[in-house]
Amino acid sequence: MVVAPPAPHQPWDADPKYEKLFDDVHASDHVPKEQYNQYKKDGHWLLRTAQNPMSSNSTNWADKAFRGRWATLKSVDDMVEDIYDALRTTGRLDETYIIFTSDHGYHTG
Repeated sequence: MVVAPPAPHQPWDADPKYEKLFDDVHASDHVPKEQYNQYKKDGHWLLRTAQNPMSSNSTNWADKAFRGRWATLKSVDDMVEDIYDALRTTGRLDETYIIFTSDHGYHTG
């Protein structure tokens, strides 16, 4: 079996119980202050061409995206738990390999 949820990519369709869970979280809270919203002339081309400092629209979008990603990943956590429990209760856990992978990171902030 292969399970490939789109999270944390858009659309951020989290379980409704998680939609407001991270309303007080800001992207800048999870990045070292010297790295968030900082222009670096030798950085990735995307960072070199971005407005510096970021506009309030950009920082608001970054916060919305950060919250949405976390909320959808909580939904993925639930899914993984459900699959694990199903494997355990059906006696298939000991004959199953569980492998987690990811595609890439983001340049947000």
